[in-house]
Amino acid sequence: LLIASSLPWLLGMGMHYVEGWSEAVAGGAWGKRLAALAERARRAADLEHWAAFQGSFARLGEIQRSVGSGERGEPPATIVTLSGDVHHAYLLEVAFRPDAGVRSAVWQAVCSPYRNPLDARERRIIRAGMSRPFAAAARMLAHSAGVKDPEIRWRLAGGGPWFDNQVASLLIDGREMRMRLDKAVPVDVDTARLERVSEREIRPLLPLQHLVACVVAGTAALLIAGRLDLGPELVEHLDLVLGHAHDGSAAPRKRFEQSLVLEHPHRLA
Repeated sequence: LLIASSLPWLLGMGMHYVEGWSEAVAGGAWGKRLAALAERARRAADLEHWAAFQGSFARLGEIQRSVGSGERGEPPATIVTLSGDVHHAYLLEVAFRPDAGVRSAVWQAVCSPYRNPLDARERRIIRAGMSRPFAAAARMLAHSAGVKDPEIRWRLAGGGPWFDNQVASLLIDGREMRMRLDKAVPVDVDTARLERVSEREIRPLLPLQHLVACVVAGTAALLIAGRLDLGPELVEHLDLVLGHAHDGSAAPRKRFEQSLVLEHPHRLA
């Protein structure tokens, strides 16, 4: 299932909370005097993405949950929201709560092939908006205005964000899908070419019980073989899924990772 939206459904987590906070303050959460000022600030800063309209943001998420869980028929292998209009590119992997029963891989793919080049300051702001420290601070700010946490979690996948003159492609083969990102390498009119920046398979998140079973079985096999090697993608996968399984806290994942470090300090990728 491909959902086309000119503006991204998902931003960096920090910017998500900032835009939710701006909507709440403009709606009077901090009083009438600040409401008018917040509305002017929203327009001046172009805070116009889905996160700035929390009701619509949640409804789009609910549509994807109902489709991905099979409430509207056999769920598709993937649900991808395609967006642009932000002058850079990124790919986000989405996780619903385990009890949502979502079986589809849910992603947000963003690329602006026709864009205004962002300067160094603007790039720093975007990278900061995708960082965990900024997200934590923005979350507290949003909570102070009554903004609730989203029902989903998401993380960057495959690197990024990218700020080149670039074009993204979705390669679909049956129920399999890959996202490819290529940037223009201008040399001259005759030798200009596209250069591969990233290519990522878009695949479903494993259900929690399957994930734990795979980790246990894989760890046992590696212990028998005398080596333990958890790749970074599996650790990130655990972070995304286990974080939802414990009310948004990453503590269980951290304890799991720390136990591996203590017991097998020779190898943790």
